[in-house]
Amino acid sequence: MENGEIIWGRAKDLYEKFNINIKTSDLNLKQNSFAILLQSNNKLLEILELTKLEWDSNHFDKNIWSMRFLLNSPSLTTPILTNLESTLENLCLSLSIDCLFCRTEISFHHLVHWLENMKFNLMDTLVTMEYVFNNKSKHSSDNKHRLTLVNDSLYTNQIMQIAEQIYTTDRFHTDPHLNNIQCNKLYSCWVRNQSEKSDADIFILEKRPDILAFAICKHLNNEEVNIQLLGVEPKYQGKKLGKELIQSLLIYYEKKVKKVTIGTQLTNIRAIKCYLSEGFKIVSSQHNFHKHLQKLN
Repeated sequence: MENGEIIWGRAKDLYEKFNINIKTSDLNLKQNSFAILLQSNNKLLEILELTKLEWDSNHFDKNIWSMRFLLNSPSLTTPILTNLESTLENLCLSLSIDCLFCRTEISFHHLVHWLENMKFNLMDTLVTMEYVFNNKSKHSSDNKHRLTLVNDSLYTNQIMQIAEQIYTTDRFHTDPHLNNIQCNKLYSCWVRNQSEKSDADIFILEKRPDILAFAICKHLNNEEVNIQLLGVEPKYQGKKLGKELIQSLLIYYEKKVKKVTIGTQLTNIRAIKCYLSEGFKIVSSQHNFHKHLQKLN
């Protein structure tokens, strides 16, 4: 069929029924994950997976879900995508979804255009960069401030206060349907949650009694660390402390992992230039879309 065949249901059940083995996160094994299978002539073209974002939903008091194209198939034609629209809308309605989040590579123009036609709104563009350690890796160790790995609750509280002030261009803050105060608090809650996890490292640059800058890094595996949050206290911004912090982190992790990754908004030109100057390379660029399906209370 030109329009293809669409099958949907709980992700775990569909993957078992059709013997689908996808190397992705374990989110699809949860009972609150659903999948839409797109087929043509009995050939699987695409898998669209919807998973409830529990943390986001609780924080914003909304029913927020993520939507992912798992195969990123170039074979999706306009008729197939058009036929998908009513299925997706009915599934969202049955799940009482308030907001649907979708991230897609900027080069997948057919998906970008389809999302726009489906009334998804672009919130930001995420640029992911990585630094791969090799024998030529060399970073200055004559920084002015000492990098300190911390686990004290006092430091956590101070970092939370900084985090509430400095992030304003992310996909949450650019969404007019989300409360700005809640968006600010999202980052302080994020800091608190990460401070309780064993796979996260929290660093500071300090000039007592002030924290100048901080970074929260998560060990994704034995070979990779992701810098999840990095920030400079507002009154110390413009003094190249972000650059100093990056240099110190690379020195710290050089003998511990094979690579360090970090993400930032495309609009954050200063940060991108800083990371590039330290040897990071851009590995992907992805658009973040939101669609609000319920009327605001």
